[in-house]
Amino acid sequence: MKAFGLFSANNYNAAIDAFEAFMKAYPDSEYVGNAMYWVGECYYTQHNYNEALESFSKVISTFPDGNKVPDAMLKVGYTLISMNEPAKAKESLQALVDKFPKSQAAAKAREKLVRLSK
Repeated sequence: MKAFGLFSANNYNAAIDAFEAFMKAYPDSEYVGNAMYWVGECYYTQHNYNEALESFSKVISTFPDGNKVPDAMLKVGYTLISMNEPAKAKESLQALVDKFPKSQAAAKAREKLVRLSK
C-alpha cells in the first residue's frame, strides 16, 4: 500500500524502491506479480521503456497464471509502440486478444490494434 501510495503521488523512484523491497521481503507473496507490474508502470511513466518492457515481460513469464498478466501484455504492446516497434506491438497485442479475449485489457488492445492498422 505504501508503494502504491508513492506511485499515486508521482514519486516513481521511491515507489520502485518500495515495490522492490516488498518483493525481496515477501518473495512468496501472492502480490509479487502485482508489485512487479507496478515497477513496470513506474518505469513506463518515466519513459524508461527498456526497464518497463523488462518488468512487464517478467510478470508474464514468471506469473503466467497471475491476475496482472493481461494488463502486463497490454503494457508490453504500449511500450513497444513507444519504442517505435509497431510490428512487435501488434504481435503482442494480438497475443493478448487471443489468450484473454474477454479481459478489459483485450478490449483496449483491440482498440489499439484498429488504430495501428490505419
